Amino acid sequence: MEYIVAIVAAIFGSTGFWSCIQNRHASNKDILRAVQAVEGKVATLEDRVEALQDDQERIQAEEARLRVIHFNGELLRDVKHTSEEFDQVLTDIDTYEDYCDDHPKYPNNKAILAVENIKRVYANCLKEHDFL
Repeated sequence: MEYIVAIVAAIFGSTGFWSCIQNRHASNKDILRAVQAVEGKVATLEDRVEALQDDQERIQAEEARLRVIHFNGELLRDVKHTSEEFDQVLTDIDTYEDYCDDHPKYPNNKAILAVENIKRVYANCLKEHDFL
């Protein structure tokens, strides 16, 4: 919350908004111009926050994909896992697949076989009661 207040104060200060308000002789045109400047800076800030959120979602999906690929590598080396570890990697798979579904232009061919293998091994472990 402190950051938001500081950002808003900086925007108002840098646009001359407060000086227009304090100057009782300012015309409506001057006040309107100051308000429009504030609106423009707020819109720019909103765009930047949205871009950061998009980047964060992509990073989370890529981190989930890395965990999926790493987990599959362990399975291929016959490393056993607990059911909780499988639950976690299945959550990572959901995160990654949801991101790919929401972003059709994102390349999704990097973990398809790993996901299939993990789900196959998980189903077999369930059937055979073969978790660590």
